[in-house]
Amino acid sequence: MPTFVYRAFGSGGDLAEGTLEGSSAGAAEAELTRRGLTPFDMREQVANSAGTRMGGLFGPGQMSADGLVTFTRDFAMLREAGVPLDAALRVLSAQGSAAQRRLGEALLADVLDGRSLSEALTKRGGVFGAEYINAVAAGEATGQVGAVLRQLAEVLGRRAELRSKIRTALVYPALLVVLAMASTAVVLLVLVPGITPIFTDAGKPLPAGLRLIVGISEWWPAWGAALLGLAGAIGMAGVRMRHDSAFKAAIDGALLRLPWLGRWLAQYESARFARTLGFLITSGVPLMPAFASAEASIGNLALRQPLEHAAGKIRDGESLSRALAPVARLPRVIIDMLKVGEEAGKPGEMLVQVAKMLERQSEQRMDRAMALLTPILTLLIAAVVGSLIMTVMTAILSINDLAIQ
Repeated sequence: MPTFVYRAFGSGGDLAEGTLEGSSAGAAEAELTRRGLTPFDMREQVANSAGTRMGGLFGPGQMSADGLVTFTRDFAMLREAGVPLDAALRVLSAQGSAAQRRLGEALLADVLDGRSLSEALTKRGGVFGAEYINAVAAGEATGQVGAVLRQLAEVLGRRAELRSKIRTALVYPALLVVLAMASTAVVLLVLVPGITPIFTDAGKPLPAGLRLIVGISEWWPAWGAALLGLAGAIGMAGVRMRHDSAFKAAIDGALLRLPWLGRWLAQYESARFARTLGFLITSGVPLMPAFASAEASIGNLALRQPLEHAAGKIRDGESLSRALAPVARLPRVIIDMLKVGEEAGKPGEMLVQVAKMLERQSEQRMDRAMALLTPILTLLIAAVVGSLIMTVMTAILSINDLAIQ
């Protein structure tokens, strides 16, 4: 489904900018109208195949997550130091990676043409998502662009850190699985075929264990075809998930129902939602555009869809905490802390704090899971590979009995 970059006026005359998926531009405009917005600029976002796809907040782009963190942090330092916008962009276009230099040059050209920074960012929705653009637009309105960029860099850096921790935690288990598969392949495809002829030439039956392994190894083309078929099915499912929102919602719902993983995913996505919404509110973004951006930051459709109903309640005048209360998968601590924040007049700050708490809990859950997964995988792999090797070694030792006979 194509993604459209839009600019619209809210019911209070405030400017809302962001991205929205829709089957057509007309369908996207109808959805914005349903949300109480009046669109005046709508164009399809062209995905750039070059570069790294960035998950989470900022969608696909030419820069890696770490690259955008560096760009934003450097930009924030220059603006908070009082460097004029055009001069700051000239500095950014003359340093850093090639992607950063190209981005700085493009933004500088637009600014020199008379566009505001948020307008220049909107033209590059493939790099900067709705959250980024809305926050910068609010910073321009309040004269706090530098502070907003600094907070953006903090949010981006936190997201990149979490992704890095997850990848790092999965490296060792993945390496164990690959080595186990390689060892098994060597036993089945090299050792067993080399030993079997010794027994057959001597007219002796194969030992029971070796006979079982031979039976398994004879089926390796079928096993390989099955694995390739499974990989193909997973790939086709991934493609369909990108184009069929109902199918993706069904898969996402199934993931949420898994015993341990589902709870962790719900907590992780809820932390992203809370941090994004809290950051945008504290940056001065109006509630409805901020909520729409935070909702879009959630990758799990089964968790995102109930939030669409909450958005309608907020539009009808309900408080944020009351609108979010019926969302089943949202941790109750978000609702409780949000009520406190609303009573104190600081809902954004409270959302950021609860997001930090949920992120910390998610990290602890992941650390505990990885601490258990590694020894369990090690024992299972040792048992499987060890059994294969012991069976082959027993068969090799029995060759001496053949020689004696």
